[in-house]
Amino acid sequence: MPSAILPPWHRLGRATRALGIGSVIEIKRSLAPKGERGFYAACADLKPAKKFVVYPGQERYRLAEDIEAISLVGLAQEIHD
Repeated sequence: MPSAILPPWHRLGRATRALGIGSVIEIKRSLAPKGERGFYAACADLKPAKKFVVYPGQERYRLAEDIEAISLVGLAQEIHD
């Protein structure tokens, strides 16, 4: 199936797998981040090892047992490590 007709979250999931990250990432502008419906659908389909919601804050904390809110800098460090 051509990527142009796949949902955006599906393309992101494929890209993260291709990079070897094995994660699903959602980016938010809100200081009170939460995953949206498409994020949870991607997680259910892809069964990633890690799930992140990137937000403009500085703290890293759990949104759920297996989902973390993280800053962009924190995500870059996570990918680097």
